[in-house]
Amino acid sequence: MLFVGTSIIHPSTEGVFLLCNILDLLIYRCMLKNGLSLSLSKLLKDNYRQYVDINISRSTVIFSDDLLAAMAKNEENNILIYEVENCM
Repeated sequence: MLFVGTSIIHPSTEGVFLLCNILDLLIYRCMLKNGLSLSLSKLLKDNYRQYVDINISRSTVIFSDDLLAAMAKNEENNILIYEVENCM
C-alpha cells in the first residue's frame, strides 16, 4: 500500500491500482459499526448522502425521515429498504 496525500493506493490482484479516499473508508467503517451492510453503506454514500447524517468521531449514523420514501421512489431493492428500516 502506498499513501499519497489523503488517499491510499492499493494494487489489486490484476495489477490495477485502486484509489480509496480515506474519508470514504472512515464513512464506511462508521456505517458498518452501526450494523449496515457494505452494499447499503455504498448505496447511501453514493446516492442518498443528503438523507444521512454521519458523525465519524462519535460513530453515529442518523437517517432522515424522508430516506425510506426516497429509496422507494427510486425503486431500490426491498431488502436494502428493510435494512434501513431496522437501523432507524
